[in-house]
Amino acid sequence: MAITSVDESEKTEIKQNIEHFYLVVKDQILKFQHPISGLFPLRPRDTSCNVSHVRDSVYCATVLWALHRSLARIDDDAGRQYELGQCAVKCMRTILIGWMQQSTKLEQFKKAQNVDTCLSPRLNYETGEPIDDPNYKNLQMDCVALFVIQLAQMIASGLQVVYTKDEVAFMQNLVFYLERAYRIPDYGMWERGTKQNRNLVELNARCALDLCLCTAPSLFQTVVYQDVFATE
Repeated sequence: MAITSVDESEKTEIKQNIEHFYLVVKDQILKFQHPISGLFPLRPRDTSCNVSHVRDSVYCATVLWALHRSLARIDDDAGRQYELGQCAVKCMRTILIGWMQQSTKLEQFKKAQNVDTCLSPRLNYETGEPIDDPNYKNLQMDCVALFVIQLAQMIASGLQVVYTKDEVAFMQNLVFYLERAYRIPDYGMWERGTKQNRNLVELNARCALDLCLCTAPSLFQTVVYQDVFATE
């Protein structure tokens, strides 16, 4: 009887904690998600901001997905688990489609790596279309690596994010993109050059040296290995 009492007390505490986090997420994250694109703005407090960065949106989607997973522990969640899961899917799919619109660039990048063939990490907040800005440092492969590993995690948890074979093929191409990107100079992406600050370009190995997607539950999953001196 004592164990049952403790179990019920723990369940109540868990439910209260999750309820608290749900309200926080609703107030600080979900209210900024665009109702059509599902993306999150680069500057949430700036109502005129029409730019969404892939990295920020993936972080927000990860929060929604994490709480979605936590709600699985509650019997009566008032539909919140489904709501959060679909909000995360909506965001990730818009990023996927936005990058698929740049598939020509991706194919070109596999053959000739240069600043004009990098995937844009910024999308239009309202439409999800890529923002083409030649002055912006587009080779931010940590965004691509983060997106790929989080997408894999979400799919492994039971969410359906990728729908068609074309999307599967594009995801494979993103892995090829990463394989080529980490071995090349960063085009000044990191502004100041190497960690020794000698005004020399550094390899993107320090951004994302390895991407390893494992499906077996017993194997670990990694996306970024950082070596601050892997420069030349």
